[in-house]
Amino acid sequence: MKVLLALEDKVFGKAITDFVVHHSWRSGTIIRALHIVGWTLPERELLKSRTLMEHLEDEYARARELINATTQDLRAALKEVEIEEEIMEGDPARRILATAEAWGAHLIVVGSHSRQGMSLFTAGSVCLAVVSHARCSVAVVRLENKV
Repeated sequence: MKVLLALEDKVFGKAITDFVVHHSWRSGTIIRALHIVGWTLPERELLKSRTLMEHLEDEYARARELINATTQDLRAALKEVEIEEEIMEGDPARRILATAEAWGAHLIVVGSHSRQGMSLFTAGSVCLAVVSHARCSVAVVRLENKV
């Protein structure tokens, strides 16, 4: 079985890791932790960096930290499961879907902010796009105590 974990940040990384660790995986399962460095950057994020290149370097450093922490926790808890890691650039929903399709994923695990109304319309939803268009099963992890 191939399981693709779509990681956004440390909070969702922890929630997704907890979800995966508390399930049974048959022998031969491969779990791939994936983080997408998005191309659409909020202006407030760009203002923190002197240049666009500096911002991207910061984003890649955060991505490596997230992937390393997640895969370390997964490897410690799931010793019989192969753990892979990948960082890509692009539109998160499209890259998650394309990666799942190309890799032959059986399951995508994604987090949800539980946005509704105008917030969903203006911010978009990676989760909604993945659930709507994935050709495999999708598990949605929601944060506890999230209103």
